[in-house]
Amino acid sequence: MSIVDPKNIVLKAFVMPPDLNFHGTLFGGAMLAYLDQAGAMVAQKRSKSRVFLVAMNKANFMAPSMLNDSITIYGKVAHVGNTSMTIQLEAWREDPITQEKQLSAEAEATYVSIDSNLKPWPVDR
Repeated sequence: MSIVDPKNIVLKAFVMPPDLNFHGTLFGGAMLAYLDQAGAMVAQKRSKSRVFLVAMNKANFMAPSMLNDSITIYGKVAHVGNTSMTIQLEAWREDPITQEKQLSAEAEATYVSIDSNLKPWPVDR
């Protein structure tokens, strides 16, 4: 189920030369970093605390992102536990010339809310 909605936009970025692999497409690790950043932003906003990534679940890559593509990452809270949250994420690429948009990657990420001592902290206090 797509979460594409302007209210769910979390992060926007351009694919730059340092982000490319030897095929000339966005390196998968760079995409995972974008997804992690976006997921952390959603989780921190929901928990009103700092968070740690504990799992990147079901990460799937559907289409390559190319140099100069813009990447838009959408995210929303899928589940809230006592100290953890699961965030649903989708990354969409857009070609700057044709403006074609395509789902590039999707993932679920689990974050744990933490206190100032880096210990798990209830999401709803």
